[in-house]
Amino acid sequence: MAKKKDFESFTPDDILNAWLDALKEGLGPGRTFAPGITDLDGETANTLRNRIRGQLALAPFNAAAFRASTRVAKDLGAICAIMADATTDKVVTDDVFQRARQLSKLHAACPTPTQGTGPFC
Repeated sequence: MAKKKDFESFTPDDILNAWLDALKEGLGPGRTFAPGITDLDGETANTLRNRIRGQLALAPFNAAAFRASTRVAKDLGAICAIMADATTDKVVTDDVFQRARQLSKLHAACPTPTQGTGPFC
């Protein structure tokens, strides 16, 4: 029997890695992100990690937050895939990623923080 994940013990890096995995899954094969987007030591990852830390100080990460945040990340990857397909090199630039990320804040799986899952999206 599979062991139940203890989402409340997830560190900011665990959450970020799960989010990046879902993002890459949404992007699909044959496309890539500009290196700075998925570099765990890069500016984008550090910004996301700091946001995660801030939210963990306010509320625990749980299964609902995991499902919502990875759903949004996967769909964000799909949006980026559409944009990558419009380029000759199939690379998502940081500018396109940041614009798509702003759009993903409207995602139905990313409700307001008062409902419990929004901050981790």
